[in-house]
Amino acid sequence: MNFRAYLQKIFQSSETRDEIFYQKKISYISSEIEQNKYNFDIFLSAYLRTGSYLSTQQANIPAAQTAGFSESGYGVAINANKLLYDGAYKLTSNNYSILKRRLADIQSLNAKEQLTLYASNIYASMYISQEELKVYKEIYMLQKNITNIIKKSYKQGKYAPIDYIDAQNDLLSIKKSLIDLNYAHVHNEYIVKYSVKSQTPQRYRLLKQDIFFKKSTLIELQKQTLHNNSAIAIESNKLKLSQTDLLAQKRRYYPSVNFFSYLGYGALNNKLYFKDINTYTSSAFFEAGLRLNIPLYNRGDIIQNKKQTLNSILVQKNVLSRKSKELLISVEKSFNTLKRLEKQQNILQEQISLTKQKMHLTKEGYIVGKLPYRDYANAIKNYLQYTIELIRVEESYQQETLALAILTGKRELYE
Repeated sequence: MNFRAYLQKIFQSSETRDEIFYQKKISYISSEIEQNKYNFDIFLSAYLRTGSYLSTQQANIPAAQTAGFSESGYGVAINANKLLYDGAYKLTSNNYSILKRRLADIQSLNAKEQLTLYASNIYASMYISQEELKVYKEIYMLQKNITNIIKKSYKQGKYAPIDYIDAQNDLLSIKKSLIDLNYAHVHNEYIVKYSVKSQTPQRYRLLKQDIFFKKSTLIELQKQTLHNNSAIAIESNKLKLSQTDLLAQKRRYYPSVNFFSYLGYGALNNKLYFKDINTYTSSAFFEAGLRLNIPLYNRGDIIQNKKQTLNSILVQKNVLSRKSKELLISVEKSFNTLKRLEKQQNILQEQISLTKQKMHLTKEGYIVGKLPYRDYANAIKNYLQYTIELIRVEESYQQETLALAILTGKRELYE
């Protein structure tokens, strides 16, 4: 299994993937909820009331008729109201909707990138233990072979007993390391299978990560980071949201226009004081209209909110600046790390080539009695050391390449 296949599986089965999906969906719904205040508000209302009214003015009207009356009534109506316009209308339907959806998309992308790095670490751990185990098994067979040669010759009296003891002890040391490595590899394989929810009893064999891209200059990579990095895009989008919040506070002084209407049926009973007269009427009623509100003073909270939002903008500018500097430093560090790892790979490859030659020469020299056993044993240890170092350096190079690709927004390399 290669890294891209593993990455595809972990994207399909990881709980983190579900969290990313639902968080994005929640953000989209939140954006729709904010726009919903401009939709129709339709509801059914009912009333039951009673009360008394006393006249305070009786000019040219008989006192008996104007002293007062009591009233009781009931009714039911269906209402349809709608906020047609206010200062935040265009901001909500355009700026806020676009910015919040974009922020949700970028946060989803950033979470996927973090999951990619997490998957790369898991994959690399198993690949390294797999390759180290392979190398140790190869060395074990070489050491077993020379030990058998020494054992036969020792019995024939050709070699000193100390050579056999040293060879056998070296073989046991390698065998002990194999036990530890095998345990570590089984554990790493379990983590890989668990991460993709695999139930297969078959052993996994991983291929080397093949993340590669042609590196540009450091300045060019840093430019790409400022334009394409998801973490910077998140902070930049938050800054634009804060700036939109400030604009919305300023527009709270704009007038608002509300449409209202209702249609209903009700009954009314009036009773005049001092006369035994009851009037009972029932009727249907309807009304529709527009209401205009022009803010003059709103408890001063508009001014305070503007100050608070302005401070939020300043804070977010600092966050964006700090995040940009941190990531530019990370790009430079990653760029220099890759250069260092390339040099180490070249040196280790040359050391391994030389050590292979030394192993061959010291083995032949020992068999013919010209060289001591320890020269061959040291050559084997050096070969083992250099090979293990090369495996780890090569895998570190792949992981660093992936990290730099994510920093600079080269997502086609791993998607």
